[in-house]
Amino acid sequence: MKVIIFTTCKPFIGDDAWRQEQAIKSWTLLEGMDKIIIVIGNDKGTKEICKKYDLIHEPNVKNLYGIPYVHAMLEMGVKYADKNDYLLWTNSDMIYYDDMIKNILAFDKIKIQQNLSNFSLIGGRMDWHNPKVLIDLSKEHFVSNIHLNKKNTVTICQTDSPHYECSNHALCGIDYVIHSPTTYINRIDNNLVIAGTRHDMILVGTAILNKFYTCNITNTNPVIHQNHVFKNQHYHDNQPKSHILINNNTKYGNRRLMKSISDAQNRTIYDQQNNIIFN
Repeated sequence: MKVIIFTTCKPFIGDDAWRQEQAIKSWTLLEGMDKIIIVIGNDKGTKEICKKYDLIHEPNVKNLYGIPYVHAMLEMGVKYADKNDYLLWTNSDMIYYDDMIKNILAFDKIKIQQNLSNFSLIGGRMDWHNPKVLIDLSKEHFVSNIHLNKKNTVTICQTDSPHYECSNHALCGIDYVIHSPTTYINRIDNNLVIAGTRHDMILVGTAILNKFYTCNITNTNPVIHQNHVFKNQHYHDNQPKSHILINNNTKYGNRRLMKSISDAQNRTIYDQQNNIIFN
C-alpha cells in the first residue's frame, strides 16, 4: 500500500519557485508510508525540480491553454496506483506534515472494516500570510512560532512580523483530496480544468452526490497554504487566460462546499490517547 501524490505546478519563476519547491520538499519528507510523487505538466523549471527530488515527471497532459484537465490528471495518478493505494491530489503550494500519513493509516482500518472502494478525505487549510523560505520544515518548528489571526486573508501581508502569521481559511474550497483509484474516474466532466474556479468544490460534490464515504479531516490534518496574492491584487490576476478558465469551469459539474460534509456526514477528532477517530 502506498500513497501517490500528484500535482501540477506554475512556472518556477520568482517567488513561485521557492514556494512550490518548499511545498514539494515537505512532501518528500513525509514518513510512515511508501509514496510516489508525480508532477504533471511541462512549465519552466518542472523538469529540473523533478530531477532534483527524484520525482516522476509527466510532461504531456491534455490541457486548455496550458492548464491541465482535472480528469486527465486523475488518470495519470491512477496509472501508478494499485487497487489498495491512496491518491492525493494537491495544489503545488501546500506544506504537509506526517499528520497526512497518520490520517490515511487511521482511515485504512475503516476502509477495510466497511469494505469501501470509493471514498474522499478532504480538509481545510491554514493560510500563511507572510511566507518565507524555511530552514526547518518540521511541524514543531512552525507551530512554535505561529500567530493565529482571527480574520482570514489570502494576501501577502504582515511581512514585518517575527511570527508566522496565519489564519484558518473558510471551508468553502479545498486544496487537496485523498481518494481511491476509482473514486473520480469517469465521474467528472472531461472539460473541467484544474484552475479558474469550482474544480475543487466539484470534487467534493461528486463524492457526496455519489454517496461515497466522505470525511472532513481538517481537525486532525494541519496543512499550510503559502499565500501568493499581494494586497489589491485580484486572486486570478496572475493566472493566464483566467477569464476563459473561469467561464469554462462554471459549465460543468455539481459543486458542494466542504462545510456540508461536517453538517451531513463525517469529521475526524482526536481521542484521549491522541489517536485519530473517524466518526
